[in-house]
Amino acid sequence: MVSRSLDIGAKYPARLREEILAARDAARAAGDVVDSLLIHTSYRRASEAQITQKDYGEALKVVRTLLPDVSHMEIPLRNGTRLFPSSFRNLHKLVLSRSGTGLTRPPTIIPPLPPSLEYLHLRHLETDGFSSMCPNLKTLLLTAVTFPEPDYLIRCLRDTPALEILGLSCVRDSLTPTTSAKIPATVKHVYSSDSTSRGALAALPDTVSSLTYVEPAHLLTRHSQLSGLSYSCHKKKISFTRKEEACRRGPHYPVEAWAEEKLKGIA
Repeated sequence: MVSRSLDIGAKYPARLREEILAARDAARAAGDVVDSLLIHTSYRRASEAQITQKDYGEALKVVRTLLPDVSHMEIPLRNGTRLFPSSFRNLHKLVLSRSGTGLTRPPTIIPPLPPSLEYLHLRHLETDGFSSMCPNLKTLLLTAVTFPEPDYLIRCLRDTPALEILGLSCVRDSLTPTTSAKIPATVKHVYSSDSTSRGALAALPDTVSSLTYVEPAHLLTRHSQLSGLSYSCHKKKISFTRKEEACRRGPHYPVEAWAEEKLKGIA
């Protein structure tokens, strides 16, 4: 499989078409296909002509026509890119993040997603949840995602009825002991950084199979300080694992690596 990076808005559709055709033909010559897209949206100064909805629409038409079977996409979530994910019916893995340009504020509702989607990673977003149900989503990772109140995370989980893997990295106040107990029974594996309160994690339902708790290495937290959380998991027969996140020293254990390990175990 081949990954390709595209800069949407920097080129006219004709040039974008030429670039995609060249990438597709090169992959075919090697007996491969372009399976993954990393999409950028160009930054333009205030004095320059801004990217319009028409620009995004034309770019989408080109990409969808030439690469209809893309299964993995990473894209900044802006008003102009809202239609991209739902337009690819074979999309299985998607990473949505806040646009780095600062020109527009990303929408607070996650746009419609294709039914084929199984893996979703939201990064640096403020959201109220999904605009539609994600019936086949099995993995949901949240990195620096902000919800108006803890109940909103539970609402998101109810919109993902097949969810098994939940990763919470720097998602502050996402769970309370009350809301944690409401996590759907389908969720079997939970990852959490120290931004989630230990009280909320201790209240996880016994339908959860494993909890991975990750702390920055520089905190140098002793195992004894986690005895309450560890004991709570032991009583519920939840496998408890403590990891150190890379900061000043110690192994690096990002939420993406954890999810890949869990997916390999499920497969």
